[in-house]
Amino acid sequence: MSSKHRSDDRHLQDAIGGLLRGDFSRLEALFAPGVAPGQAPQILKWLEAGRLQDPVVLAEALTCACFLGRVEVAARLLAAGVPPSGGQGTGLNALHWAANRGQLEAVRLLLD
Repeated sequence: MSSKHRSDDRHLQDAIGGLLRGDFSRLEALFAPGVAPGQAPQILKWLEAGRLQDPVVLAEALTCACFLGRVEVAARLLAAGVPPSGGQGTGLNALHWAANRGQLEAVRLLLD
């Protein structure tokens, strides 16, 4: 296994741990678009590569996206089948956090 692959594995495991702990602010960079135009956020790259499959982790990723106001990521997670009512590791789900943080577009997306 290459050192790049090991580093990505460590990065993924750290991200999963952060999602499960509700450490959403720290994970903001994973939900932001890449530096190159049109580059997907890292969290979506992992999703598309099949590296995020645990329903609990996916629900927390949706919650984190809504917490951060990353509507494009939230929409992609919903399209992948993540239920909008999941993700309560912190006691609050995606809709709770979106409303709490004033992320109105995320609230609209979840209610649609």
